[in-house]
Amino acid sequence: MENYTLGDVEQKLKDYILQNYKSLREFCMQIDRSYSTIDNMLKRGLVNSSVSLVLYVCDRLNLSIDDLLSGNIVERGADIYPEITDNERLIIMEYRKHPEMHAAIDKLLDIQELKITVSQKAARSGDDRAVDALKMTSDRVAKFENAEADDDI
Repeated sequence: MENYTLGDVEQKLKDYILQNYKSLREFCMQIDRSYSTIDNMLKRGLVNSSVSLVLYVCDRLNLSIDDLLSGNIVERGADIYPEITDNERLIIMEYRKHPEMHAAIDKLLDIQELKITVSQKAARSGDDRAVDALKMTSDRVAKFENAEADDDI
């Protein structure tokens, strides 16, 4: 039997499984997948495995697949903004529950909604159509409107 070296992501995933289950075999039994299927996924690499299998494993472990494929083990719903206090979180939740109050609260806190303007690029295609559209914030639009020269933009 050959000796395989797991990649960083696969090793992190295996370590995470072993932190939460007695063995890889127990994990496989719990998720109703064969040991060889999971073992091969770890040996071949996540990117060389079926997408549905990787998604299934992430789902069963409650892991973010985006983070996992970036090399990080992050539980879905993990607090990615730990600096937000419980009181701030409560304020956000209440704010979301009362959309009819958003304008008043925004005005009280002097919060201006970010406006997006769609503009056409000046470059033209062969049939004189604008080549692409740009999305600009109101601040960027103001820079264009107030610019006297290209250097002012």
